[in-house]
Amino acid sequence: MTEARTSAPAAVSGVEVMRGIGAQEAKGFWADAWDRVRRRPGAMLGMAWIAVMGFFAVFAPLIANAHPIRLERLGADGQVLSVEWPLLAYLSPTDWLLMIATALGVPWIFFGTGALGRSGRIGVLIGLSMQAGATIVLA
Repeated sequence: MTEARTSAPAAVSGVEVMRGIGAQEAKGFWADAWDRVRRRPGAMLGMAWIAVMGFFAVFAPLIANAHPIRLERLGADGQVLSVEWPLLAYLSPTDWLLMIATALGVPWIFFGTGALGRSGRIGVLIGLSMQAGATIVLA
């Protein structure tokens, strides 16, 4: 006796396709693009390099700064009169915005949960970045 097969047939007719037999759900554009990138080690290496360069570009004002991190002013008797933070005092508002947006935005995009999907979170982040940039330019 022959057993009935439960898997999809090897070939389907047009009528069966219209009924949904043998049809596979299509991937989205970005899901397909990400799958192609993940299969190529050179592309992954390039993305890692871009991420490292982006990190150093955003945090360069902290990393390559000639100002001391903390400065203590001492009196004649050796007591601390005041404590200053010159490194933070000489950062521009743009530097602060970039560092805060990167520190909060990257984890929010990749690890955030909620009703918005990843593309929705990226859209919100882009909108907030544009608003913050316009505020800095107009201020």
